[in-house]
Amino acid sequence: MMMIEATLDRLRNECPASDGVNPAPQILGRIGSMVTRLAVSQSEIREAQRLRYTVFCNELNAHATDISHLYKLEIDQHDAHYDHL
Repeated sequence: MMMIEATLDRLRNECPASDGVNPAPQILGRIGSMVTRLAVSQSEIREAQRLRYTVFCNELNAHATDISHLYKLEIDQHDAHYDHL
């Protein structure tokens, strides 16, 4: 459990939550009522990771780490370096 908490703490530090200063997120695409934009807060990043887990691990049976299965989030080392939609 200690390793899991350390990993989550590292991800929290590398992907800090929005401080409320960011402007409204820019819409990158729209199809009907659906829009695509970048995640601007920690909770939106978590929702993107939850969706990735659902699609890749549940629907496509991709291999996931124990941490991913525990939290139902598809988390990897690239999260801190890339934007989330």
